[in-house]
Amino acid sequence: MPIHEFDLIRWIRRHAGTGKGVLVGIGDDCAVLDPGEGKLLAKSDAVVAGVDFTPDARPRLVGRKAANVNFSDIASMGGRPKFLLATLCLPPHLPRGWAQDVVRGIVDGCRGAGAVLIGGDLSATSGPAVIAVTALGVADNPVLRSGARPGDAIGVTGPCGGSILGRHLTFQPRIPQGLKLAAIATSMIDISDGLTADLDHILDESRVGARIESRRIPIHRDARRLSKKSRRTALDHALTDGEDFELLFTTPEKLFPRWATRIGTITRRRGLTLDGKAIEPRGYEHILG
Repeated sequence: MPIHEFDLIRWIRRHAGTGKGVLVGIGDDCAVLDPGEGKLLAKSDAVVAGVDFTPDARPRLVGRKAANVNFSDIASMGGRPKFLLATLCLPPHLPRGWAQDVVRGIVDGCRGAGAVLIGGDLSATSGPAVIAVTALGVADNPVLRSGARPGDAIGVTGPCGGSILGRHLTFQPRIPQGLKLAAIATSMIDISDGLTADLDHILDESRVGARIESRRIPIHRDARRLSKKSRRTALDHALTDGEDFELLFTTPEKLFPRWATRIGTITRRRGLTLDGKAIEPRGYEHILG
């Protein structure tokens, strides 16, 4: 069944729902919002067929991921997701049911995060399917990447590595953890590119270095499973695989939370060391042209 833009918009409008702070939702030229609290956070990201999901991926999980990668970034700022805009660029061979399941997944992600789908756009494309999302949230005091200080403890909220075995589609953004860390963290980021790659973003913005210890790195069982096929160690997967979407953060040592895992310490000397040896941060990076 072909996808007719206005019919699908009407269907989305019925399924998107509404929520606090939405004065005008889907159906007008713009949504009208009243966040009513904190500082406004804005984030946009896209998932692309063949890059972020395979053609056989369940479309509902694809939509969920499209929403949650953005909510994970809001969590990494210590924020609360509020609203979401989604643009679907769809090739002609995809059926209407595929698009509807993507929207259902986006709504699933919104409900899980306490946010509302408030609009977006539909477009045809001759290329791969693209779901582009903009999320808005609020934070009282946003946590940046640039606040890490020498002597700070480095922590992570959960085990890493091997997400490609399925967690890259089914992960849950660490919103409650981000809200707890907002009161104590000096810097924070979500692990999307890989633990060492994302730690390097903090080091670069904060102009500091770090030493981490292999025995402290929390390794996901998926990393151990993957290592049996990849000829790479489970530790290497934990350090460099992307899309774990755990929170990586720094805090003063005395404030480090007991429920997180400490993996190292921020240093004044620039660079990253593992067990005392200098290493190059590695992770996923899009090659643009």
